[in-house]
Amino acid sequence: KNPKDLEAAYELARRYAEQGRRQDARAVLLEAARRAPEAPRPYYELTTLALNEGLLEEALQHAQEALARAPQNPMSHYYLAQVYTARQEEGPAEQAWRAFAEGLPPEVPEGYLMLGDFYMRFEKRAKAEEAYAEAVRRQPSLAQGWLGLFQAQLQQGKISQARKTAEAFAQHFPDSPKAARLRGLVALQEGRWHEALQQANRLLAQSPGDVDGLRLQGKALVGLKRWKEAEGALRAAVRRSPQEAELWYHLALALEGQGRWREAVEAYREAVEADINMQEAHNNLAWALLEAGGSLDEALAHAEYAYRLDPENPIILDTLGWMLHRRGQREEALAYLQQAAQKAPQDAEIRRHLQEVQRASPR
Repeated sequence: KNPKDLEAAYELARRYAEQGRRQDARAVLLEAARRAPEAPRPYYELTTLALNEGLLEEALQHAQEALARAPQNPMSHYYLAQVYTARQEEGPAEQAWRAFAEGLPPEVPEGYLMLGDFYMRFEKRAKAEEAYAEAVRRQPSLAQGWLGLFQAQLQQGKISQARKTAEAFAQHFPDSPKAARLRGLVALQEGRWHEALQQANRLLAQSPGDVDGLRLQGKALVGLKRWKEAEGALRAAVRRSPQEAELWYHLALALEGQGRWREAVEAYREAVEADINMQEAHNNLAWALLEAGGSLDEALAHAEYAYRLDPENPIILDTLGWMLHRRGQREEALAYLQQAAQKAPQDAEIRRHLQEVQRASPR
């Protein structure tokens, strides 16, 4: 019952866990729980131990026991939220994260920051925006809150709100390189390529070789059709972050712009290897293979994969239709191209493809 004895028990359990002696750590914590029958902390520690081992059912039992011992303690809800999140149980996890956030003192923002992160993980961006907004309302100097709020707004297409958030971040953190990054991302979304490039250069001047800066610089240069410079920035970026599909995708665009189709094919292949569900990379890879004189079967396979990912996209419908046309499957091609034209009647390229297939089709 001596708190110092309990602290010693927790420290001993941590040492055992670090040494891989999980059963010894568990035994120490269970004994601590027996000796302090009202204390939730032994079960907090047991929850963490089980989570680290991937024992989610055991972790849930410990977290529920902690909550039963201390239902008013926000940390009980925190550990339960961790377990439900690991178990991909969205509803119970949301309830636990919200209980944790609401249980903290009014001046403490971290609960709403974590709630926002949870919502972003499950792609509930509007709810994430609300949570991050509450976090920065509680503590305006919380950088992670502003950054989370910005991303939630940007991913919802709320460009004007994201611009205001970027400016608020810059006011609170004028010396942070991230201020230039946020402003640059807004400029990219608005097609203000020169402004985006200026912000990228500012970021790189503060943090040379920064991947965020190189990514922003490369995208801006692609937008400006300064293909060779874009290639240089994006090659530097992929050297630092080779698993990032978006970097390979934009590098492929820069290579396309120079007519280097075979190299573009390889860059697109890297993109889809890094992210198999990147539909625009599959779509563009189909065209690049066609331009490079590659396998028509492979091109069609990527067009079909893109279609499975986004069957309503007129660009993808157009690609699939054209690949089928090149394979001589004109009836199928015509069906997809007609759908594409209906969805994007102002797209001249789609209309041209449709007309060409119609002319080639038997009456």
